[in-house]
Amino acid sequence: MTQETYYHASGIDLGKQFTFDEGGFYERTTNGVPEMKLIGGEYCGWKHSETEQFCASKSPEAAAFAKLKHIAEGGGNTDTAPSQVFIYELTKQPDVDLTKIAAGDFAFIEEVRYDSPSENPIDGTRCHTLEFSNKVAGDVDLAYLPPGPYIIDEWAEAIKDAIRQYINTGEYPTDVCRFSDTARPDIGAYRPEYA
Repeated sequence: MTQETYYHASGIDLGKQFTFDEGGFYERTTNGVPEMKLIGGEYCGWKHSETEQFCASKSPEAAAFAKLKHIAEGGGNTDTAPSQVFIYELTKQPDVDLTKIAAGDFAFIEEVRYDSPSENPIDGTRCHTLEFSNKVAGDVDLAYLPPGPYIIDEWAEAIKDAIRQYINTGEYPTDVCRFSDTARPDIGAYRPEYA
């Protein structure tokens, strides 16, 4: 059974209805599997696609998490400004589903992609407007320590659960550690310059 709706988070209010017709160039995929660059058998990044794509997620909380990641990128950056995130619901079926990929964060952010949005636009309807403190963006960023292709699963899941609660109730937990019974990652253990 195919999913009926998908979600894209924007840092800009594009209005209640918006047609997405621009994308970016991300990891190249073959048969729905991202292609790694390897040197001597060791991972050294992803091959880049030559096909323009538009990214979305299978849940609104995953879309918000992905947007906050891009806002705060930097391996523990807690200095980002408060962020508004506008989530758009999409009903068009995507061309690529990366949610079963074990490497990277594709499965965690429930990533799907639409090929060539300039030729095949995607209609969206704004369904949530969320305001996150700089601490939340910093908490998302902590999930990516050390910077690389992996995430701290338990912490990332705690933040995603907190975002889901915020979407469902309008309340973001004041203490994610207590809310999820999870320890906050120690940035100094991953990045000595922060110790």
